[in-house]
Amino acid sequence: MKVKLDKEQSELQAQGYLVKELVQTKGWQEVLLPWLQDKIHNSWVDPRSFKDDNEYAYAMKTAWAWARSSEEIIAFTEKMVEEAEALTKKEKGEGIDKLRESTI
Repeated sequence: MKVKLDKEQSELQAQGYLVKELVQTKGWQEVLLPWLQDKIHNSWVDPRSFKDDNEYAYAMKTAWAWARSSEEIIAFTEKMVEEAEALTKKEKGEGIDKLRESTI
């Protein structure tokens, strides 16, 4: 049974598919995603290159913030695509728990 999405769901679905288009581009796959992953996996800082502990602490905090932000960007893109695809399934009536839906 097909389901009509409300305005908010339709907007979320459209946004998700825009993000899906983005993550399928070569620019995302070959440039931006590897760069973000590099920020996540190589966030350590060499303490020998700093004059004092304050400068080192600032660099560590900055590296941590880059890693955390990079993780959030990747997670956001994945979530947007998943939500858009789930809304499309809902719209088509696929994968809907009919018992659960009848209690709402």
